[in-house]
Amino acid sequence: MKTVRVVAVVGAVLALAAFRPFFGAHSLGKPSPERVQRMATERVNDYLDDLDATPEQRKAVHVMKDDALKEGRVLHEDNTKAREELLVQWDSPKMDSGRVHALVDARVDAMRAFAHKLADNAVELHTLLTPEQRGKVSEHIKERSRW
Repeated sequence: MKTVRVVAVVGAVLALAAFRPFFGAHSLGKPSPERVQRMATERVNDYLDDLDATPEQRKAVHVMKDDALKEGRVLHEDNTKAREELLVQWDSPKMDSGRVHALVDARVDAMRAFAHKLADNAVELHTLLTPEQRGKVSEHIKERSRW
C-alpha cells in the first residue's frame, strides 16, 4: 500500500506538473520551455501552498520538479526524433523490422528510466513531508480518483 501511495505522490506532485504542459493545451500551440517551466512551477507552488510546505521543503521539491522537467524535455525531444525515424521507415519501400523494434525498445527503456527517477523522487518526497502533509496528499489523490 505504501508503494502505491508513493507512486501516487509522484503522479500528483511531479508527473502532473511536469507532463501536463508537454501534452496538454495543444490548441494553444507548442508551449515554449519557459511557458512549461512557468506552468509547472505555478502548479507545484499551488500544491505546496495547500500543504503549508516549509521553505526547505519547497526548495527540495522545486529541485525535483526542475530535474523532472529537464529530463522530461529531453525525453520528449527524443520521442519526436524517434517518431520522425519511424516515419522514414514507414515511407521506405521496405521497413527494417530490426530498426523499428530497436527504436521501440530504446523509447521503452528511456520511459522506464524516467519513471524510475520519478519513483525515486516520490520516495524522497515521502521522507521530506510530514505525516500530516502525506495525509493531505493521500486525501487529494483519493478525491481525484473518485468518479
